[in-house]
Amino acid sequence: FTKYLGRSGGGNQCFPGHGVYGLFRLHLRTGTLTTLVPTENWFPGDEIKFSPTREYYAIDVDGVTITNLETGEITKIDTSGGMTMLWSPDGQYLAFSTAECGEFFAQMSAVYLWEASTNQTRILFTAEGSLLTPKSWQNNTTLKVEGEGFVDPEWIYTIYEYDIAKDALSMPWPTPE
Repeated sequence: FTKYLGRSGGGNQCFPGHGVYGLFRLHLRTGTLTTLVPTENWFPGDEIKFSPTREYYAIDVDGVTITNLETGEITKIDTSGGMTMLWSPDGQYLAFSTAECGEFFAQMSAVYLWEASTNQTRILFTAEGSLLTPKSWQNNTTLKVEGEGFVDPEWIYTIYEYDIAKDALSMPWPTPE
């Protein structure tokens, strides 16, 4: 939420104040307010994703930062070109993509995986000329990723499946032409 008060435009509508966003935790019993992400580190366009178990949250400000809400432990992943983040249903994996973009299209894209039990990050796969986006988890170990690339004169979409348990990429499923 913003730290700034909104203003009334008349009637029963409120309009948000100007300013940047932050992430705060309000303890409902004590009224204690804790700043998790200061407002000066957050700007529109950044993404925050809470794990389904609510144990972690991840933000994509200056790379990817994963914070354990129970212990306060912070994991910083130094990467640039962050695009999309997606937690596994059990909250044990965070998949995220990065991209290097040219003037009009993606030059290179990659999908990474952070594992909570080991606090390690690894690259799953890369694609040249395609923008990769983690889309869904079929279960806790099978990640579906969409690839979007331009092959003149049209866009080509590909669905990839990555099996985390087998550490293997299934053959991509191209969309019908």
